[in-house]
Amino acid sequence: MAAQLQNVTIVNIYAPSGVERKRERENFFSNELPYLLRDIPLSLLVEGDFNCVLTNIDATGNPNYSRALQEFIRGFDLLDMWEMSQERATYTHYTSRGASKIDRIYASRNLSRNKRGAETRDASFTDHLAVVIKLPLRPPPCGADAVIGR
Repeated sequence: MAAQLQNVTIVNIYAPSGVERKRERENFFSNELPYLLRDIPLSLLVEGDFNCVLTNIDATGNPNYSRALQEFIRGFDLLDMWEMSQERATYTHYTSRGASKIDRIYASRNLSRNKRGAETRDASFTDHLAVVIKLPLRPPPCGADAVIGR
């Protein structure tokens, strides 16, 4: 799902989950998502449930790593908006087998400079914590709507 607000494209993702769907998830990050974002302007927010981690500190227990996600982030030159504000490991999903930081918000460098804060919040409708950033954007002109989808 995507929306555009002025020159900022906001993309919400839910990557394939589970160890058994690793190949599908790697394809999602290395082929499908880059294809969908090929014509996106410079200001990009990609957020959601990535269902994988990038480093040892992102998980306890058995981490579900993704090289394809790491390459996607590098290729689009995105920054982890929550990581930039953390002084210690904090997780967004907890199970009986461990905890992980699988919910994130990535932003293009030009947007990251405007970040005013990042935090996690309890969400009653899910077993994940919500990741929230404060990023001031100019409001659209009266009568203008955000464009949803592509």
